[in-house]
Amino acid sequence: MKINRIIIENYLCYYEKKTFNLSDGLNIIIGENGEGKTKFYEALDWMFTGLIDGKEPKLLELISAKKKKDSSVGGKFEVSVSIEVRQFNEVKYVKRSYVVTKESDLNFITSQVMLTATVDKVNGEREHARAEQIFSEIFPERYRRFSMFKGEQEFRILEKPDSFNELVAAFSESSDYENYTKAISEMRKIREKSISEAGKRSQKDSINYQIAKTKIEEKEKEVKSFSDRLYIIKNNKNILEQQIKLHESSVANSEEIEKLNKRIAELEQAIKSKQDLIDQDYTKYLFDEKWILRDFESVFNEYCRKIENFSKEKWEQESNYQKKIAYEQGQADLITAHKANLPFDVPSVDLMRDMLEEEICKVCNRSAPIGSDAYIFMKSRFEKYKKIVEGGAKKKKEQFLFSNDYLGKLRFIMDTHRNNRLLAEDIMESIEQKKQSNHSLFEEINDLNNKLASEKKEKSRIISFSNESEERSQNKLTDYRSWIQDLWDCKREEITFTEKLNGLVNELKDLEEEATRYNTTKDPILVKARDLYDTISKIFNDTKERKFDDFIEKLQRETNEIFGKINLDAFKGYIKFEKKLIGTKANINVLLIEDNGIFENPNDSLKTSMHISILFAISKLAKEFSSDDYPMIFDAPTSTFGELKTTNFLNVLNEVGNQKILLIKDFITRDLKNGNLTIKNEFRNIKRDKAFWVKLQRPFDEHNLSTINTEVVEL
Repeated sequence: MKINRIIIENYLCYYEKKTFNLSDGLNIIIGENGEGKTKFYEALDWMFTGLIDGKEPKLLELISAKKKKDSSVGGKFEVSVSIEVRQFNEVKYVKRSYVVTKESDLNFITSQVMLTATVDKVNGEREHARAEQIFSEIFPERYRRFSMFKGEQEFRILEKPDSFNELVAAFSESSDYENYTKAISEMRKIREKSISEAGKRSQKDSINYQIAKTKIEEKEKEVKSFSDRLYIIKNNKNILEQQIKLHESSVANSEEIEKLNKRIAELEQAIKSKQDLIDQDYTKYLFDEKWILRDFESVFNEYCRKIENFSKEKWEQESNYQKKIAYEQGQADLITAHKANLPFDVPSVDLMRDMLEEEICKVCNRSAPIGSDAYIFMKSRFEKYKKIVEGGAKKKKEQFLFSNDYLGKLRFIMDTHRNNRLLAEDIMESIEQKKQSNHSLFEEINDLNNKLASEKKEKSRIISFSNESEERSQNKLTDYRSWIQDLWDCKREEITFTEKLNGLVNELKDLEEEATRYNTTKDPILVKARDLYDTISKIFNDTKERKFDDFIEKLQRETNEIFGKINLDAFKGYIKFEKKLIGTKANINVLLIEDNGIFENPNDSLKTSMHISILFAISKLAKEFSSDDYPMIFDAPTSTFGELKTTNFLNVLNEVGNQKILLIKDFITRDLKNGNLTIKNEFRNIKRDKAFWVKLQRPFDEHNLSTINTEVVEL
């Protein structure tokens, strides 16, 4: 099947009708991101399936915004994607479309989607046909699945379980033998029926034979049930072993990342704990812890000095004043008494009594135990002062120079703050201890931050080396651990079911031998029929297996030849198809190997080129076994390729015989003089049959979707 042309009309950025007239070989469609390449691919996807990326789109969202604006109110227009193909000398035309009615500038109504198809016969007649039937003829889903790819990730279809086997079944000659196998199975039933009828020698033997046959049929069902279950178990085990083997190296990285994450979390918690211990709220300490008294002692000493000076000055003035009064009053005894008076602002009688009781001088803040000189001195002064005070109190009228005791109040303040002076002596030590504590914590945090940075750097290195995001890596580790558990369960089940199946097979053999005793025949024709069946069965099974093996061998050889051309002058390794029998079925594992064994961690570019090579090789070999071939359609398949590898890929693509449609953004650059997009000169060296440039019509308003229209320029 070859696609003659693809027509897109009023579909998203494709305003009005745009036609791609294609060649039978390589068709390259180039365009910058956002200018129509992917919309071309999605239009084809929608045309074939009615879906985009597996989801049904809203019809209103597929309409060209420019067509919405340009159409008149009440007008109708069509949104459609159609394809014209050539197959077996017939031209087939299929179209998916719907009609849009513009009721107002903001309101549009869509009709139901219509699928129409016509066929131009060899004789020149045109016939209408069912579109679904035409789709199944021109591009069956089982082939389309391995022929249309959007982005690099879709090439990874071969990594899915059984995908490679499905690919081989779709394109190889061995699949034809399935029909023969079914025919042989029918022959077996006929043979058994003939032998059964010929072997009924007696009524008793017939009854026993029927009983044995019923048991055999039940046992065969049981054997088949266990055999099918065992196949599934072995297949699952094989898939799990592949997955585990494929991801062992990356899982080792994931485990290391997990350990690093744990250490990083511990370091972050330790840093937080240390930061919580740092207390730099010195303002709080200044008042709550009275750090403001740090320089209090010098101020207090000066205060005390002034109080002492004032007290002395006051005492002298008061003493002189009292002497003067005594002299004027002719009281000579008071004149003498004033010579021994204590200052009037010394501690009160009560305070002096407390000092004696507490055995401490609160003037100088020294200990004065009973019997000591200090205590005796304090006692003597107390008694004298007591007499003076008591004597003065008896006088009815006594005049004083200083009638208010302000200095006494200041001295009281002085006494009150003597304890604060003791506290202030420890403040500098407290400040120093707090500063040292914070400094030590800062140093510890700095060390922890250095370790944290080192762990994060190591984590970044591992992530960059593995070419995977951390989330994907951790998900893979979770999957890996699940696979290990599942594999253990599969192995345990395999042993159990194998033992059970072997037992059932032996029981079936015993039942068949029992049935043979009741149902034997010496008819030479039936004996030959039995032998013939066994021979034919063996021939077909052997041929089917040989055809399968031959195809795999050719495919491996062809794949590596293409793989080498794409990765010219680059390290690539070697692709190997490993065959494993699971029951009676063969499974193929795709491995990338190098001289020292399996290449455990190829980069994305190498993986992509590996899967592309397999698909190209399949497409090339399919022509040997099929009367038809199918186009291959790629959207941005080489995003991880460099320009050299992209060039190699395109040249290899041109060598693959079937039709190809390739959408790429490579070889487009911007003219430094005028800023316009242009195609690089290197594109002239790319082998192709046809090339198209899809680009937005300029100028356009980058904020207004209704100005967008993709042009199609055939190069």
